[in-house]
Amino acid sequence: MLAKMLILVASLVGLYVIQKYVEFSRMVKSLQAHPWFTTVFSQRTIIGNILPRIPGVSRGRHATWLEKHRPYAIAGWDATLNITLLPRTSAVLSLVDAAAIKEVTTARARFPKPVEQYKVLSFFGDNIVASEGEDWKRYRKIAAPAFSDRNNKLIWDETVRIILDLFDNVWGSQESIVIDHALTITLPIALFVLGAAAFGRRISWKDDEGIPPNHQMSFKDAIHEVSMNCFIKVIFPDWAMGLTEHTRRVRLAFEELDSHMLEMISKRRNAEKKEERHDLLSSLLDASADDPTFTDRDLTGNIFIFLVAGHETTAHTLCFTFALLALYPDQQEILYQHIKSVLADDRLPTYEEMPLFTQSMAVFNETLRMFPPVNGIPKYSAEDTSLTVGNATGDKLVLPVPQGTAITINTVGLHYNPRYWKDPEEFRPSRFLEPDWPRDAFLPFSAGPRACIGRKFFETEGIAILTLLISRYKIEVKEEPQFASETFEERKARVLASKPGLTITVKTGLYTMEASYMNVLITGTSLLALYVIHKYLELRRKSRSIQFLSGDRTLLARNSTIGVFLPSIPGVSKGRNAFWLAKHKPYDVVGWDAAADINLMPQTKIVLTLVDAEAIKEVMTSRARFPKPINLYQPLSIFGDNIVASEGEVWKRYRKIAAPAFSERNNNLIWEESLRIALDLFDNVWGSENSIVIDHVPNLTVPFALFVLSSAAFGRRILWSDSDTIPLNHRMSFKSALHEVSLNCFTKILVPKWAMWINEHTRKVNLAFEELELYMLNMISEHRNAEKKEVRHDLFSNLLDASDDDPSFTDGDLISNIFVFLIAGHETTAHTLCYVFAFLALYPEQQELLFTQVKSILPDGKIPMYHEMPLFTYTMAVINETLRMCPMVTGIPKYSAEDTTFTIGNISGDKLVLPVPRGTEIDVNTVGLHYNPRYWQDPEEFRPARFLDPDWPRDAFVPFSAGPRACIGRKFFETEGVAVISMLISRYKIEIKEEPQFSNETFEERTARVLTSKVGLTTTERTLMIFQDRFAFLWFSSVDECFL
Repeated sequence: MLAKMLILVASLVGLYVIQKYVEFSRMVKSLQAHPWFTTVFSQRTIIGNILPRIPGVSRGRHATWLEKHRPYAIAGWDATLNITLLPRTSAVLSLVDAAAIKEVTTARARFPKPVEQYKVLSFFGDNIVASEGEDWKRYRKIAAPAFSDRNNKLIWDETVRIILDLFDNVWGSQESIVIDHALTITLPIALFVLGAAAFGRRISWKDDEGIPPNHQMSFKDAIHEVSMNCFIKVIFPDWAMGLTEHTRRVRLAFEELDSHMLEMISKRRNAEKKEERHDLLSSLLDASADDPTFTDRDLTGNIFIFLVAGHETTAHTLCFTFALLALYPDQQEILYQHIKSVLADDRLPTYEEMPLFTQSMAVFNETLRMFPPVNGIPKYSAEDTSLTVGNATGDKLVLPVPQGTAITINTVGLHYNPRYWKDPEEFRPSRFLEPDWPRDAFLPFSAGPRACIGRKFFETEGIAILTLLISRYKIEVKEEPQFASETFEERKARVLASKPGLTITVKTGLYTMEASYMNVLITGTSLLALYVIHKYLELRRKSRSIQFLSGDRTLLARNSTIGVFLPSIPGVSKGRNAFWLAKHKPYDVVGWDAAADINLMPQTKIVLTLVDAEAIKEVMTSRARFPKPINLYQPLSIFGDNIVASEGEVWKRYRKIAAPAFSERNNNLIWEESLRIALDLFDNVWGSENSIVIDHVPNLTVPFALFVLSSAAFGRRILWSDSDTIPLNHRMSFKSALHEVSLNCFTKILVPKWAMWINEHTRKVNLAFEELELYMLNMISEHRNAEKKEVRHDLFSNLLDASDDDPSFTDGDLISNIFVFLIAGHETTAHTLCYVFAFLALYPEQQELLFTQVKSILPDGKIPMYHEMPLFTYTMAVINETLRMCPMVTGIPKYSAEDTTFTIGNISGDKLVLPVPRGTEIDVNTVGLHYNPRYWQDPEEFRPARFLDPDWPRDAFVPFSAGPRACIGRKFFETEGVAVISMLISRYKIEIKEEPQFSNETFEERTARVLTSKVGLTTTERTLMIFQDRFAFLWFSSVDECFL
């Protein structure tokens, strides 16, 4: 057996190697005369960016910066090609030829920008950087007027104010100021200027801004954290942002900056008297006034991108400028004399004088040439084409460029190309004072139509800072004894040591500490022992705080990143399916309807799990004492904040707007559409067939739920036979986009944005989400701009109407809430229908009772009406019993906002007052509650009649949660469910398909097989089934894995 396995593995590896060799050979042949080299990993991959330089494996993260122009000198041409094998065989054409680069940057249609690489910067919405085509044109048209001369003057004036504030109120009368790290000055300068010029919010050096009401962080702190930690937000997926204190603070900063920006937008839009302002935010608001499609999310997305670009570029370029002037005192003296010649009387410079500071601009340009903020500018070829490149001897080479070839404009290599720059390693600002300096070989701000729109912003700020600072201060490198004997080249290398980030950053203040191997081992062992002791004491403390109530003691929390994937491992993890598999058994062992789990990692915490109906009712109704941990729901904020992922005043606002949308008129629409879709299925899909076999039940329930949602939520009817036509300006039909999004929500949640392009499946999922959002935006625009308002009762239209009186309810809010209703409604309906069919097939006597009642209401094939829905009591009882036995959500998380207590009971009627310390996590165990014998007699039996008892235990039934935060769409689901099940049962009889391999199984074995399930966003059935038609035969042979 082992030998066969080894042969199989070796064969697969051999085939894979052959496949890669064939792909590689085709790639080399298609590129003909390119100078090329090969590595296993592309520099654009995650691994390729982490690995150091390993010949043949990886170029290394810093390759572009470290190599500069050398690879091209070796190749003999100003273009090279890197062929990579993983994750797929691909080629990246790297250019340092100015003429070829000019062709690439100006021919946007032939060489577009790969916007998917920039999607990670769309934290607050789409923006000018992460868009292409018509979207980019729209953003550019609106943004261009904002970067006006009035805004530039504001930048100049605010920069002068901030620098004078630094001189007068921070440095004061000191004759010599020692700065340990230049970024401690340049970062806040850039940030303060952006605060004023971009947001219209002045910040001073000694501001001690308090936290305003309804916020957890001041604007100053939020903008500082966001600008400093953009990389954290880019690299970490949303679900991992709560892992450490630092990432939680970064996440809070992004949330708070978003909130501050939306508040500023709202205030300025709704101000009674419009104040004339020239900051970017106000200018963008004015410029976008005539474009109703430009939403608040577009505004925040673009302002954020200007913040990141402006802050990074200015702060780091200033660092390098100061370093170069300190290293080259002769150039600093030239600059000083030039400034004094313009400001002979020591007066302050004005914006109108900016063109006079030519030497300041030359110094800045030379710094940007030597240290461009961005190492490479990505493009790709949209068609089969060619580029002509040259070399140092003047020769020309025509390179074929196949469609899809990735292209990198190597800014560093271009800026150090001796064809354009004499002695490129030297700091020589005067080269930029020559009238014919090589402008096409200078790309710190890109070039062509997509050149940086904020270039003048940066230049204005930079000239003002540099001019003021050099007019008063001389910059020197601090003399330190350990560097007394270094040469100029050594000093230059030390001072200018850098590392790449979003831009290139000076890497100062790094010290090396050496230790012996034994010291490291002793220190490590001691720290580990202290950590173990610390964790043991925390465990004892936590156990004592809950009076040593029993429960699981595990290393990992059930809802932690690792714990959620692990199976049950005693002492390590409860396992992902713990609640579903154990049901009420753990509480029988504990002896109380509560258990206290204590987890040690990622932090020591108590998780109190409840199956006591009275205690659960207290938790559900006391929102202030037991709020919802909305951070756990943030992954569902794919399109923005929503009613599920919010709490407090924000939740109240969403609830107030959403509640009227779930109206009786909407319920009537749901009923009628459910019947229409069912009849369309019966008449046009199944037709006159006597026997219908369905191999996979979700093939029925998933599209059924989707079609109802499309009509009742979006107002767009879909038929079973509809074609998949893609409309103009779209890349996917509405039906396909809706289908892909509903089936692949988990992919979007688990895979970080920067990894969504890894394979064909994730790219398709990413496209589906983008297309669904585009469809929704178009629907909003059509609804708002319609000359005659059509009376519609779908959720989308109802929400639009309900939000008309609340200007703070943005298009982003609307889209995000509709998306959450889509996910919740689709999952709940599709999976519950699967289980209903399974139970009715397993319990034919219950199916017969249901059929008898349905036929008594619908004699002679009558179609049911919505007003008759209350008559279908047994249908509702079947649905409720299914939800009791297979609740869609196995646990509802809460936490204690204060020190409090619970009174819990047990099967014997005893009571225990349980202390609940502040911060305790609470899990309402829905499965354990629904199988609690205190409330449900014989809970393992399928007995719908229990819900016909007028005194059935309503407090012990929480499939839709309970209290103020109970599911707002419950009636939506019930209406659809009753309509679908009543129609189907009136015509068809459902049975399990008899299969030879299961001919000897007992009823218990069959039940276990049919109802085998796994947990996802909801609980999902995953075993083979078959149902039979009542009049002929209706066969369903699988309810396997209802979409995950």
